Amino acid sequence: MKKNIAGAAVALSLFLSAGLPAVEASAQVTEPPKRELRSVWLTTYLCIDWPSSDSRGTTEAKQAQMKKELLAYLDNHQKRNFNGVCLQVRSMADAFYKSSYEPWSQYLTNTRGAEPGWDPLAFAVEECHKRGLECWAWINPYRFNRGNAARDTEYDKEYISKGWIISHNDYAVFNPGLEEVRQHNLRVIREIYTNYAVDGILFDDYFYPNDIPYKSDDAMTAEDWEDYQEQVPGGAPGKINDWRRENIAKFVRQLREQVDADRPDMRFGISPAGVAGKSAPQYGLSAPPISSSDWQYESICSDPLKWLSDGSIDFISPQIYWFATPGTGGYSSAAPYTPLAKWWSDIANHFGRHFYSSQAPYRMCDGNGSPVYNNESSWEDLSKQISLNREYTLDNAPGSIFYSAKYMDGPVCSGWGDYLLEHSFSTKSLVPVTSWKEHPVYAAPANLALDKGALSWEATIGRRGNEIIRYTVYAVPLEVDLASARNADGDGLDSKYLLGVSYDTGYTLPADKASGYWYGVCVYDGYGYESEIAVANYPNGPSEKVVLTAPADGESLDWGVDFAWSAVDGAVYTLQISPVEDFSKIDIECPELTAPGVSLDLGSLDSGKKYFWRVSSLQPSKLPVWSEAYSFISPVRVAAAAPVLVSPADKAEVADEFSLTWEASADDVEGYTVEIASDDSFSDILRTIKVAENTTTVKLVSSVLGIGTYYWRVVAEGSHYLPGVSAVYQFSVTHLDVGNFEPGYIVKTDDALYADAGKYKFENVWYRTVGNSNFSPEGNGSNNRGIAIAGDYVYMSGRKEASSKSDIYLKQYSLASGEHIRDINLSADGKVSYLPCNDVFSDAGGNLLIANLVLNVTTTPLVLHRVDPETGELTRVAELLGEGLSGGRVDHCCVYGSVDDPVFYVYAAIASNKIIARWTVAEGKTTFEYVTVNELSPSSKSSFGIAPRTLALGPGEVIVDGGDTAPAAYDFSTGNIVNRLDDIYDLMPDGYRSNGIKYFTLGGKHLYVYASSDHESAGYTFNIISGKSATFADAGLLWKFPEGGMGKVNSTTCSAPVDVATVDAGSAMVAVYVPGNGLGVYRVTDGAASGISDVSVGGKDIVSIGRDGVVEFSSEVGCVEVYSVSGMLLARYVAVDSFRLPDTPGAYIVRFDGNVRKIIR
Repeated sequence: MKKNIAGAAVALSLFLSAGLPAVEASAQVTEPPKRELRSVWLTTYLCIDWPSSDSRGTTEAKQAQMKKELLAYLDNHQKRNFNGVCLQVRSMADAFYKSSYEPWSQYLTNTRGAEPGWDPLAFAVEECHKRGLECWAWINPYRFNRGNAARDTEYDKEYISKGWIISHNDYAVFNPGLEEVRQHNLRVIREIYTNYAVDGILFDDYFYPNDIPYKSDDAMTAEDWEDYQEQVPGGAPGKINDWRRENIAKFVRQLREQVDADRPDMRFGISPAGVAGKSAPQYGLSAPPISSSDWQYESICSDPLKWLSDGSIDFISPQIYWFATPGTGGYSSAAPYTPLAKWWSDIANHFGRHFYSSQAPYRMCDGNGSPVYNNESSWEDLSKQISLNREYTLDNAPGSIFYSAKYMDGPVCSGWGDYLLEHSFSTKSLVPVTSWKEHPVYAAPANLALDKGALSWEATIGRRGNEIIRYTVYAVPLEVDLASARNADGDGLDSKYLLGVSYDTGYTLPADKASGYWYGVCVYDGYGYESEIAVANYPNGPSEKVVLTAPADGESLDWGVDFAWSAVDGAVYTLQISPVEDFSKIDIECPELTAPGVSLDLGSLDSGKKYFWRVSSLQPSKLPVWSEAYSFISPVRVAAAAPVLVSPADKAEVADEFSLTWEASADDVEGYTVEIASDDSFSDILRTIKVAENTTTVKLVSSVLGIGTYYWRVVAEGSHYLPGVSAVYQFSVTHLDVGNFEPGYIVKTDDALYADAGKYKFENVWYRTVGNSNFSPEGNGSNNRGIAIAGDYVYMSGRKEASSKSDIYLKQYSLASGEHIRDINLSADGKVSYLPCNDVFSDAGGNLLIANLVLNVTTTPLVLHRVDPETGELTRVAELLGEGLSGGRVDHCCVYGSVDDPVFYVYAAIASNKIIARWTVAEGKTTFEYVTVNELSPSSKSSFGIAPRTLALGPGEVIVDGGDTAPAAYDFSTGNIVNRLDDIYDLMPDGYRSNGIKYFTLGGKHLYVYASSDHESAGYTFNIISGKSATFADAGLLWKFPEGGMGKVNSTTCSAPVDVATVDAGSAMVAVYVPGNGLGVYRVTDGAASGISDVSVGGKDIVSIGRDGVVEFSSEVGCVEVYSVSGMLLARYVAVDSFRLPDTPGAYIVRFDGNVRKIIR
């Protein structure tokens, strides 16, 4: 699998493809790749790496010693085939360079602000580039002080006097919430990359002070509280970290914009903590594989995934500072390297950016800095980490940045550099290509010459004047021809021939490569691209140059063109078309042509513009040669014939569902764009719909637009034409049945016809599923696990993330139509550990309740809250602990009775156990009891499994439906099963990893609805069974639904909750939900009961609704319309005083003289 690099021009493109490889994750890479970042953190803070404490100072001798130390590092890195260094140049609002904004660093001179007498960054850049190493400026943008060190330079006094500094404990930072601070930092960074030819910018993981107050009870003590209140008036204390994270993200975006404007080829990235990414579910991504608190997100208020999502950084370099192999000194079972590297690589690839892992050779030392683990097992592990990076990359962009320099090859950990060179970095590499960026295309270096063991060439000059321009130098044995020297992945010449990188216009060949080789030199830009190759000392000479024959030079062309040129024996050709004569931009490239001609459509080119074309020829074992260039004028576009609008007619009223139709354009267009606007000048376009050329109609739903007057037109489009625009028609939407709260919503059903079961009828009222394209769960639904019917609505529990501090809410759906009405944000009292708002349910008094998930109910209370669905306010009604249990996870609970009663009971089953817990709450006092059951259903199971649900049938009887068991009723006093489905085999679930059950009565019968299959079987389905009693003994199956199943997505907690609400004596509504799959409501009707009831009875105009379905009015009404709940018009009556409902039982919407009623027959 190869990823094409758009616009890359390679002189040997007939044979050197511009494509770059994508490494398959399933196959471990053993050969060093040509593209790989290999760099090292060179730390100046506290003189950790450089300069040594003994060498820092201002004398010439100290300067010489510091330079010597730095050169020793750089020489070692070059020797080990590294290609970069990350030099820390600003660690504490100080400078290792000549700054206009900040003092010289104390780690350079011993005294903050003292003049060192030289410029370390200028020296480092020059010396890195001499060795072909990239030099990245490692910057700490916010750190100002730690441990109350002296800050008395004029710069420091200015920062403090301006109120730019905030602190917490002993750590002070520039306040990220101030725009003037952001602008200061932007100026500081711009000065660095403007005055110094650094190749990249890198931040590490320091942002806000560690654990700056952010909780509801202490956020107001933070030094940035007033800034928060000023910028977010009335902002809640518990929300302050959201504001802080956005402050960091905003600065990162601003820097991205600045860098793109000033030096777009320079890389910019950030190195967060290795265990981070709490926000992953917000982006539809899996959570990190390590269960841990997210220090990066919570404590220092930064969100790495936000930077990636915004496109603000080129790479992410998480500090995965643990080893991969158990038993090695740097291994941690809590955070092993392997799963973290895989997760981060996938995350970076998802956002189209690079993952360069930060790795930890410093782990070869113990806590005292002694290299007790500097041995071959540690070396093997670090090498394995490099292999894992290569294996996991999906975009040919592996990379490693090692922390830190002194552990690489001395002075602390010596020896392993040789191991690294032999086992991981045996050949040189180039940095990965930033393929998402627009970039120039450079010609091969001009006038390449070989003289006395040295190569020289002319400098390539970029258009901006500040581009990163360097050159790759190759030496290939004379017996290896051009084709054989190719990189197997199509990325230019193979890296085994790469001698190095030169930032100059010359290269001295090593003695062993000075003869017996031919040489290639490419321009190598900051984006990572190589140019065409210039060749010297090639033994076989150039290919024969072709002569262009058609079209003629300067000719004006039509859209379809036959390009032709003279044939060259055995040659392969490449054709290029460019808008500029030097071919630095390529609009069309056709490589690997075997015939001396090609037919092209020029529809991708601009209209009536001058272009240039040329052809390269490549004969076997020879060098490619470009032809002379010809020019041509591209065709001039004219407007396509306009489509003719057909329906709806101009100024028509449209139904709830309607179509826009037109006659096709008379020209050969490639598609149409339908535009709908609120005004006839189309200054406010509301909807844009693109369709193929063979489509002349689009279907729409009125609720997408709402009630009002609209204008539409159709635009014919094609690469050969200017847009052909139709006339403008008007249409009106005058009424809406659904979609008032959820624009575009229409009622869908599962399309099944369920057979009557005796006197009982069963029908789907509405159905929202992923498969039906009208349900969009957040992730796999693991944060939305419960449902409850209350009044006219279905409520779904929800939290924003898997955290005790998460915001919580209820989703509210119409019981009658399924329309999503709103999300009800719940008050902060519900933010309880471990996971809040894990379930929602009702009690016998109709109270809507929520409860949390707890991992250990002996120490963390199960908390029940009553919800006011109008306001979202919560009232705490119970805090329940399981005293005497040896731990115990509780996912779900139920209430027998009402929380308003003097006495009520709360039941829960303990996950992965055989324990049922019961709390008796009597006038505010709680008694706890539990029983270990004697058996399970089926008897082969050993525990309830994950996330069991309970259904209380009485004070002493409860049904448990577990994540690994079938529903069974237990006598709480004995722990024995008193009612079980496995006595009735055809009622047993097909799969047990689903956990929902409810009981109700209707027409004298006892009915149960429960989950009857799971994701591991045919997909989630439910059973409704009925019998003469509440036991299962005489029960029979009425219906299995939905047909085909609701889906097979596993929400990880086996959730398949159900709820039932009795509408009247003759019908009940059944809600079923499978997180990650769908939500639906069904109606069960007792055909023997009174068949009609009006849920809106009390309307002054309706006198009566008869058993025969006749509706009578108090007087004549002008017009009556009867609709299905999906909005379909079923009947219309004019000037009547009564009418008859359709014979089919169900819900109907009746409109008459400005009134609307819902009637259930």
